[in-house]
Amino acid sequence: LRLQSSDGVATRTVDMTGASKAYLTFWWKADNFESGENATLEIYDGAWQTVMTVDDSHADNIYHYAELNLSGFNMVSDFKIRFSSNMTDTSDYFYIDDIVIAE
Repeated sequence: LRLQSSDGVATRTVDMTGASKAYLTFWWKADNFESGENATLEIYDGAWQTVMTVDDSHADNIYHYAELNLSGFNMVSDFKIRFSSNMTDTSDYFYIDDIVIAE
């Protein structure tokens, strides 16, 4: 998944009913962010919550592994994950790979 500029958004809905020890894992990298630009990961479990922000200090064009324990969230049937880009130029990139939700 590649998001760029200020309008890159990817949202997926997952039925998490009955899950108790779920984790979200993925690889990400950011490139060419200027000061004040960022990309976010948000979780919807009845309300949207920003759980990760990648800013210009992380824009090293190197893949990083992320693991998020989801057990503190409400496991609802319309559970959502959303990646958003908040950059100013189409040459700014946020990449997300190998997204997995598993127990």
